[in-house]
Amino acid sequence: QNECSNNQENLSSLLTNLSKCKSLQQVELSSDICKKIPKIFCDFVTNFPCVSTIKSIKFLSCQYILIDAENTLNLLETLQEASQLRELELPGAAFDDLCFKQLLRLKNILSLNINQSKLSTIQVVQLLTGLPKLRCLECTCGRQSKVVQALS
Repeated sequence: QNECSNNQENLSSLLTNLSKCKSLQQVELSSDICKKIPKIFCDFVTNFPCVSTIKSIKFLSCQYILIDAENTLNLLETLQEASQLRELELPGAAFDDLCFKQLLRLKNILSLNINQSKLSTIQVVQLLTGLPKLRCLECTCGRQSKVVQALS
């Protein structure tokens, strides 16, 4: 119990210091971290720092930190200011129509992973046509690729 508390304090301190970083370019949160202390990361993600310099965001288990569409929307709205963002991984994030519309506004995205996010085939087609620089899209639900369905 004490070790777990120390780990949470260390991670909280790390995130506080990370938010002070002026030129952060890449953030990757592992699945284990997202599962073990989701509340700390949920707060960090929904108040994401360093949007002016960030190029890559990989949150590998969003079902633990972006558990409702409101949190996802907060992050995506913040990322509208991230003009250098090229890679975004939010597998398992909760999405609704407002989130989807915000996602379509990220015109500079080259690579997008939204696996296990419940998007319709029509929405996937809209991503493929609405994000002009997109080169890689990962969007599966269960074992089915929504991208393959959209292209069929």
